[in-house]
Amino acid sequence: DYVIGSIHYVDNFSDNSSWNVDTKKRIFDKGLLEIFDGCPVKAVKRFYKLTVDMLYNMKPDVVGHLDKIKMFNKDNCYFSENDKWYKDVVVEVLEHIKVCNTIIELNTRGFYKKKSEEFYPSNFILQQAFEMSIPVMINSDCHKPDEIISGFPEAAKLLMNIGYKKLRVMYDNKFQDLPFDENGIIF
Repeated sequence: DYVIGSIHYVDNFSDNSSWNVDTKKRIFDKGLLEIFDGCPVKAVKRFYKLTVDMLYNMKPDVVGHLDKIKMFNKDNCYFSENDKWYKDVVVEVLEHIKVCNTIIELNTRGFYKKKSEEFYPSNFILQQAFEMSIPVMINSDCHKPDEIISGFPEAAKLLMNIGYKKLRVMYDNKFQDLPFDENGIIF
């Protein structure tokens, strides 16, 4: 019904194998060191450059887990999401998302699997998206049917606190902006 575009692979190792940023920390560290000379800023900027390229080349309806590059950045061990360079890069990407009329996915998987205290994307990104009138949808990125709405009440509460009053959802074979609360869509 629709396409979610998400960056997982960022450039290649010398053996031409792909660096997957959504895998194990040791592989993340290896890619950071071997591909980006140990510079997290270069890696993060490349991740977001690939995201922008995807928006224009693949034209997904939704951009998934927009800041997945932060997956192993617990306690800002690689970079601070509060740094000006990072916020500037994120805002630039959001400007492209707005131009492309793409929906942002609030991905609950890391949260409900207890791998992250925050959703993807971060509260900062969601706040910026709201201020730019970028639509959002909630997805669980589930791998099993019983996880399909996991984390939705918490995600809905966060979005309502930010100021969102509607979610963009596929309903009646088309995207629509529908009101919601922590229990789901209000019909």
